[in-house]
Amino acid sequence: MDSTDHKSKWKPCFRVVFVKDHAKELEIFLEKYINTHPISFLREGPHTFASRHSGILSVLFFSPEEEVPQEGLKEKLLYCLWNNVIDDIIEYTNKGWENILESFEALVKSEKRGKFNGKTEAGQIMYDLMQKFQALPSGPNKKVSGELLLLDLTRVLNGFDYERIIHENDTMGTLSEYMEFGAVTFDARVLLDIDIAVCSHSLKLSTIGDLRKSYQWFGLAFRLSSDIATFEREYFVEASQNAVILYGREKGLLPRDILQKDRAYKQRLFENVIPSLMIEIENKAQEYFSRSMESLDKITEINTTQLSSAFRSLFKEYPGPKYFSPPDVDETR
Repeated sequence: MDSTDHKSKWKPCFRVVFVKDHAKELEIFLEKYINTHPISFLREGPHTFASRHSGILSVLFFSPEEEVPQEGLKEKLLYCLWNNVIDDIIEYTNKGWENILESFEALVKSEKRGKFNGKTEAGQIMYDLMQKFQALPSGPNKKVSGELLLLDLTRVLNGFDYERIIHENDTMGTLSEYMEFGAVTFDARVLLDIDIAVCSHSLKLSTIGDLRKSYQWFGLAFRLSSDIATFEREYFVEASQNAVILYGREKGLLPRDILQKDRAYKQRLFENVIPSLMIEIENKAQEYFSRSMESLDKITEINTTQLSSAFRSLFKEYPGPKYFSPPDVDETR
């Protein structure tokens, strides 16, 4: 068959199976894990956490078979758990640096098969995440996916360290560094790395590269759209930086110390200045999303129709919590 007929050939389908179809198994796995590890849930309980991620995560694999690689799903849930825990620790305690440092140590120790004695929540979860990844069945793409996973997790850790620094030194933040570091604290490429590892179909390196490019643009688009969706929470309740605030500072429309202002002052800017900033950030998010779709369209080795639909759904409607009451925690814990 001529190469131009590739659209008519059978191709492995990039199928999307939402985690909500397997939520019970994941809740059992998470319950067993937290029963044997001292994990703190500051903003939500473990069951709420598992239920919330049921609507966000999806397992992507290249096979006409119906069996879902459960170990890959559990690996993804551990990544989400680690991400949730270290985010809360940075936001609500003074233990961010030691959790980040030990997470780096866990990455190195797991690669060298070294002994690890976790003293922090995030460090232990990271080590367990890497151990579980190494225990996944050896597929044709696992070696390269393992190398990419190490690269991507290192990037995520750098992102969280940036957030820690800015959280402790508020007025230093800039939009360019936020997009470089802060926007990748939840890097969807980590989920892709896991999917590629459990995939039984040998993928061309060019296909993996195009998928990563699409995930990268989608991640930036999703981060900007989520900053808009959660803006009121971060602006009025958490006093956390996001793209809208940083862009407003850069344009000279918001003061550097806006997050320290009283609510009445914030409210005036919220009504008169911030709406136009949100429109510009929303336009930039749409630009990034379009680039993500363009990257998917270039892929011919696999059918990415359902992946494209999943991206569109997540981009259109932010699936996380937009509001919650800040937890009452001991910052010295």
